[in-house]
Amino acid sequence: MFIGCCNPESQSYATQIGYYKKRCIGCQTCENVCPLNAIRLTADGIVIDKML
Repeated sequence: MFIGCCNPESQSYATQIGYYKKRCIGCQTCENVCPLNAIRLTADGIVIDKML
């Protein structure tokens, strides 16, 4: 479990993706709804292109 800093000045206002491999059921919903097509489901799990 990751516990980050709770200081509001250190938090980003941008949307961030949270992905937990153990919780992924492979339904591809995230891949289908991503407006930038930055999420792909592979044999190793979800791959997120963070450069888009």
